Amino acid sequence: MVKMQRSYFYITLLVTFLGAFPLWAGRFWIISMILIFVYLAAAEMWSFMAEHAGMVSLGQQAFMGIGGYGVAVLSMYYGLPLWLSVLTAGFLGSIVAAALSFPLLRLRGIYFAVGSWIVAEIIFLFFNAWEFVGAGKGLVFRSAYGLSATLIYYPAVALGLASIIIVYFIFRSKL
Repeated sequence: MVKMQRSYFYITLLVTFLGAFPLWAGRFWIISMILIFVYLAAAEMWSFMAEHAGMVSLGQQAFMGIGGYGVAVLSMYYGLPLWLSVLTAGFLGSIVAAALSFPLLRLRGIYFAVGSWIVAEIIFLFFNAWEFVGAGKGLVFRSAYGLSATLIYYPAVALGLASIIIVYFIFRSKL
């Protein structure tokens, strides 16, 4: 009972710290924390796939890149609002991942790892040669419509913490 209360205390302390962090931290630290939480979510999902499903994928960067370019293209070129662009780009990345899952999930072991890496490299080469998205130079994204880093920080924290909670409960479920 005491151990459980101590855990709740530490969780409350951590959430309070993360919630108040932008109030006293500088822009550099806020942006660093945004990146940490985005990478934390990616790492949690990679860990789940590797440990629970036994599949080591080396290609997640391709889907993050598709999402990133999707947000930039949809908002800069087509004028969609930023949050709608984020949702649409996430859906687009999911569609590409679902389409690629048919051939990739037939591979096992090292073949799956190498296959996912090759797919990521092909996608990289595609974007590197596509002039519409700046080819090798990439896109220079506007400063996120004047959104403060603090406004982007909270969804990143929610994403990172949600990924931890989801993986925690899936590992402990009968699923």
